[in-house]
Amino acid sequence: MFTSIDKFIKLKIMKRLSFITLLLAGLLCGKCMTMQAQTLKIGTNDSKTYYAPVYATWADKFYCSQILYSEGELSKMKGSEIKKIMFFLRKANTSGDYEHVQIRLKTVNYEVFADKNYEPVDDAVLVFEGTLAASQGTELEAALTKSFVYPGGTLLVDVRKVEEGGGYAPSSGDAGRFQSTFNEGVYTVLYNYDKNALPTTASQSANRPDIQFTFSEATGVENVQTNKVQGTKVIENGILHLMYNGTKYNVQGGRVN
Repeated sequence: MFTSIDKFIKLKIMKRLSFITLLLAGLLCGKCMTMQAQTLKIGTNDSKTYYAPVYATWADKFYCSQILYSEGELSKMKGSEIKKIMFFLRKANTSGDYEHVQIRLKTVNYEVFADKNYEPVDDAVLVFEGTLAASQGTELEAALTKSFVYPGGTLLVDVRKVEEGGGYAPSSGDAGRFQSTFNEGVYTVLYNYDKNALPTTASQSANRPDIQFTFSEATGVENVQTNKVQGTKVIENGILHLMYNGTKYNVQGGRVN
């Protein structure tokens, strides 16, 4: 038989356990929220462009564009891992998809193109290779197949069509044209559809395509720490490492140098 005192003590214990359970659930929920994917859209859709990221009316040919987005615009996702990139069309392109597309990312220390020379991309990260489904709707999503952690600085998005074939847009109208933002005299875009023009002789544009990034907290640091390697986060070319006692480790705890 439980006495009234026993019942009182049992009730107090149950309340305490319930409080602890709720507290732990709240902490876990907070952690989940920090890990949850977020989006950042840049641009106001006050114009349209068929030059970038893909030259719409020449989208079945070889092509290369480079586009700059400043650190001020991207500050929200500094230190985060980019998961997806999305461009937007004014109207779906019923003529076909943009095939054989590659996207590379790297950071640079300038915000505009001072000349018509392409930025070398030997050290850039190839994050996407595939098709931009221009015929399926106005949102052209590229899910990254390789990790890229944004470290800060100006982000250069290099988009190339590396093989001929696929759809192209009509010569007029909104179909296949990208939503963009025009900033007169601010040259943030280089483009050229002449394969022999690389790595120089591009054209400049102040009409920059709008873009959306999906990103989340960079993962893997906890794995390194459980391997008893705790140090300073280092992001090089979009790849997350930890520096410990002068030695660089990748996020799985393996020694890099």
